[in-house]
Amino acid sequence: RGVGTINDASPLYVIDGVPVNGGMWYINPADVESIDVLKDASATAIYGTRAANGVIVVTTKTGKEGGTLLSYSFNASVTQRPTYNDFELMSSKERIDVSREIMERGLYFENTPQRMGYEGLMMDYWDKKISFAEFQAGVSRMESQNTDWFKELYRNSFSQSHNLSLSGGNETTRYYFSFGYTNSKGAEKGADLSRLTARMNLSSRLRENILLDVRLSGSLQDADYNPGYYSAFDEAYYTNRTIPARNADGSLYYVDKEVNDEHITQTKVLARYNIMNEFANGGQSIINKSLNLTAALNWELLPNLRYMGTVGLTTTTNLTESWMGEKSFYIANLRGWDYGDKPAGDIAMKGILDGGIYSNGMMNQYDWTVRNQINYNFTLNEVHNFNIDLGQEAKSTIYKGAQGSVFPGYMPDEGKTFSMFPMISPGDIYEY
Repeated sequence: RGVGTINDASPLYVIDGVPVNGGMWYINPADVESIDVLKDASATAIYGTRAANGVIVVTTKTGKEGGTLLSYSFNASVTQRPTYNDFELMSSKERIDVSREIMERGLYFENTPQRMGYEGLMMDYWDKKISFAEFQAGVSRMESQNTDWFKELYRNSFSQSHNLSLSGGNETTRYYFSFGYTNSKGAEKGADLSRLTARMNLSSRLRENILLDVRLSGSLQDADYNPGYYSAFDEAYYTNRTIPARNADGSLYYVDKEVNDEHITQTKVLARYNIMNEFANGGQSIINKSLNLTAALNWELLPNLRYMGTVGLTTTTNLTESWMGEKSFYIANLRGWDYGDKPAGDIAMKGILDGGIYSNGMMNQYDWTVRNQINYNFTLNEVHNFNIDLGQEAKSTIYKGAQGSVFPGYMPDEGKTFSMFPMISPGDIYEY
């Protein structure tokens, strides 16, 4: 069975006659001349089991016979960010009414609520940390809070693309050169993407019956995202709107969340949490590079006999890195205490004491494809049409690289260096 028939519903992409892996992310849409979809028997007959999910055939542009043509195009689009009007979600007052009804009816929460919002005020009142008047004032303030978490975490996305091309040709040679730039500011704050593409397509008729096509393209894509440990949409959708995002002076408002207390013996530890602090102290970056060369020879040996040969070479590099800084709650949970607030008591063995964490990966992929095909077609008695194809294809894919390496002690604010801290053994004292 082909790999395309096992747990994979993606189609096979064929770009300028060469099957490729990973889709067509590196293709500039402005360079596409046509897209054809093959399916069922027609696709299987040509590409075998790889075509089980269909084949998408992409052909890029070539120059037209005539004078030189210089073309420039610009596209821009704006997409509105999500808002609470898009969903049926409770306001702050409605959320407090639900919590108040749960308390008044003596119902139970499925899980113990965190010490925040109406429940947090109620716990503080029960523990006599605040008076009843302070409790009432806090509830009144929360009822009108209505924090817009979608506004805090999202923005109207803006995307722009610029495309410049030069094309032309004569009876024997045609050419097409292009350069493209795309920049996209995603709806989620902190998600940005930029891409550069370049292409050179040359078509030359060496003899009356021999046509040579050479196509060279390259691309560079750089994308930045928020830390993969969190979902901006889930944070905006599920976070209680009675919880403010910022203090009156504009600084971030933090709630206390319990960290992984397995690290600290017989000690309950709280650390400050605000999703915007997590995004400010973490992130991930993905850089993709691609270089593609295709050469195709079309040779009409006889009036009805044609040879077609194609050679394709592709090299792709994928660089990924992600990090979380020491001031984030995520690292506090691994460390066992909040940043700059080591609790008293014994410190159990742990994988991180100073700094944050950094992980990276690099994968190089090398592909080559060689295809040879002979086609013979003829007609008998001006009625019966015959088309005979004989083909051969050889393909190789080589992967080199490593992924998943994780390093503790990362200091992104200190020149992206790593802290040097001693290994802790039982009984040792470590000053933080």
